[in-house]
Amino acid sequence: MKILEYQMLTQKKPLLSSSSYWVTLRPERPSYLVFAKQMKNVPAVCRAAMPAVEEARAKRPSSVPAAAATMPAHVASAN
Repeated sequence: MKILEYQMLTQKKPLLSSSSYWVTLRPERPSYLVFAKQMKNVPAVCRAAMPAVEEARAKRPSSVPAAAATMPAHVASAN
């Protein structure tokens, strides 16, 4: 909330300006590709604990690789 307050009220910048803290979340930006690549290998300490049912489901083999299933098409094709 403090980041939003500083950017929008103090700096009077739009939420998704080109110099915004949040620009990383915009899929068409190069910084998003870096962010998405980093999120493929998240350290265990940063991962949320999964309930047992979801964990079992996640361990089952899938016909689609997990990275391809979760990555937007424009990110998956950039690799």
